[in-house]
Amino acid sequence: MRTIINKRVFLIFAIFAILNFTGCDIIDDNPYIIKHSIDPPEDPDDTEKSVLVIKFTGHQCPNCPAGTEILNSLERIHGKKITTLAVHSGGFARTLPQSDFTYDFRTEFGNKLDSKIKPNGYPKALVGSFDPAKQAERGEWENLFNEEIEIKTSISISIENKISDSNLLSKVTVNNTDDLTVLNNLSVVAVITEDSIVKPQKRGSSTILDYVHNHVLRVGLSSDIYGDPVLFDKNNKFTINYEKNMSTEWKTNKLKVVAYIIDNETLKIIQTRYSSVE
Repeated sequence: MRTIINKRVFLIFAIFAILNFTGCDIIDDNPYIIKHSIDPPEDPDDTEKSVLVIKFTGHQCPNCPAGTEILNSLERIHGKKITTLAVHSGGFARTLPQSDFTYDFRTEFGNKLDSKIKPNGYPKALVGSFDPAKQAERGEWENLFNEEIEIKTSISISIENKISDSNLLSKVTVNNTDDLTVLNNLSVVAVITEDSIVKPQKRGSSTILDYVHNHVLRVGLSSDIYGDPVLFDKNNKFTINYEKNMSTEWKTNKLKVVAYIIDNETLKIIQTRYSSVE
């Protein structure tokens, strides 16, 4: 009898464990928390395309969480083959004294991006592009991503990060793996982003006080929003070093360096990579 009971207890426990292990991807009221499935997507190979999505958003933007959920869904499927840069800018990013929206997400780099792209609504995004004319509504993002991910590139990016005292030292190496393809008019842009910032966010007519903001632009590492020119050596490699003093407000274990390559003739972003600071 005891053996039968033990087997039943074990069976119930096993079913309970399976149900928990295959539970929901999104936590209620925190749609920006991402959990991958049992088999997470594989990281892209060296020259496999990773698509950059520059998303213009704001904590007072009532429709922005819906856009975030679209990008979360793509990230759950594609992993590091999609990279999001959340730029808080414009009217929806302003602060309001004596309200839930006193925290300022805006940055100098992000304000310059906003002035360059001039989003005609929020949320808007550039998917694999730095061309203001290519800004897209959230309903277009998935199709644009699916088109961009199929584009081949010979460019690879590697990022090495090191913390020295309160400074971040970041080395970005760009490699053209195709000796027969001459690429002359490229720029590299590098920025720091932060995940897991818990602050209020408008969603529809309500305010989520403990919303989790990820991929938040913190500061630019490049000289400006247009990046630094890529000058390949005889081995088709280019390396640039960045150094930035880190704010004590930032959580270093939540920081990433994102680097992307702009083709200045087509304004296409032809490759992207990111690497955690810690």
